Amino acid sequence: MADLRELVEKLKSNNPKQRRKACADIAKLKNPEAIPVLVRVYQTDPDEKVRQAAGKALETFRAMQPRERGGTSPLLRTLMLGLGGLLVLLVIGNIALSLIGDGGDDGGDERRDPGTLADRDTLLTSYTENIENMETSAAAIVEELSKVPQPDQSPDCSRSIDRPSAFDLTPIEAFTYPDLLAAFGPETVYRTNIDTLNTAYDDFRSDCRNMGVVEVIEITDRLTAVRDAVPGLLDTVNQLRFNPAPTRDPALFGQPTETPIPVPTATTVPTQVPGIDYATHVDEMLAIIDRQTPGLNTVEGRWLEVQEGTQPASCRVPEVSEDEDYELPEGQEGDVNIDASVVLISDALAILRENYSVFANQCPAANLAPFVDEALVDLADARAKLEEATLRLNAAAGRAAPEPEATPEGEATPES
Repeated sequence: MADLRELVEKLKSNNPKQRRKACADIAKLKNPEAIPVLVRVYQTDPDEKVRQAAGKALETFRAMQPRERGGTSPLLRTLMLGLGGLLVLLVIGNIALSLIGDGGDDGGDERRDPGTLADRDTLLTSYTENIENMETSAAAIVEELSKVPQPDQSPDCSRSIDRPSAFDLTPIEAFTYPDLLAAFGPETVYRTNIDTLNTAYDDFRSDCRNMGVVEVIEITDRLTAVRDAVPGLLDTVNQLRFNPAPTRDPALFGQPTETPIPVPTATTVPTQVPGIDYATHVDEMLAIIDRQTPGLNTVEGRWLEVQEGTQPASCRVPEVSEDEDYELPEGQEGDVNIDASVVLISDALAILRENYSVFANQCPAANLAPFVDEALVDLADARAKLEEATLRLNAAAGRAAPEPEATPEGEATPES
């Protein structure tokens, strides 16, 4: 039989039958290093039968773990003693870190004992609370930022706002729950949004009293993206509650090898939903975004002129027809990024229609000033939705999103 590395390569095949057979062969090896590999296939493979094969293989490892232990074998005692020594070292290291300290920050970063091995439900509850705190903190910062353009209001720069830090698994938890590590470990959507929130928090705290409208818009965009990611992260937590992946009991399986088997990434395991016309949907929705972005830039530039006390030279606005709204044909729903992009684009277009209508109606009478602050915030919201849709569409198509071209502050792009 092929070794584990060879079977992992077969999981990259475009043939679902070969991927199913690879899952079955991996289960026969009974090598615990295969668990994270099977977890990724179970979570991401587009073929239902392949996912079922991965789930069945994972159940093989679950069956290896006794519910009750009787006598302890010499090998198991050796593993447990080794684990105990590791725990002692980790605890000592944690004490040293606590003595050194770094002063903490708003919201605090409660250090967990590296030797902790919490049960699965407790960890998932902690992630749920952490993600909900991300939404609360982002909303609080946005609320204060919205006061910057208001002549009769000012942001509460000393407002107590929690600063959620990433909830990290301890080394033993990361080993024991490989699916949780895959979902919330380094370089995941969860960690990316935590980092984005913390950067926005730092910018708010450092420049709160001297913040301009352009900076407010930029920070608000980032926080909007974080808030938009929260429902998906909570869905991930709920899905993990029913994941068939077994735990890897450190006392039974020992510790990871120095050269672990590589886990297939999102680019090596197909993730698209069968039957969906990705090429058409992605191209048509990206075309809508390309058509609407120049007009958004133009109108935003004119609102910025109003904010500076200048009447725009032109009161013309782009047209956003109802035909621009994208609708998926029957039977084409089911991809989370495609479905979300349809909603994001529809919401953005609705904002643009309302914004452009206000501008067109109030501009001839030179009565734009009372509406300028809210209009700029709305346009920032629309831009954030279009940018997120672009990221999601490129992710659905399996390619990186292009770098956005910078537009000089206040500069209007040519009208479409």
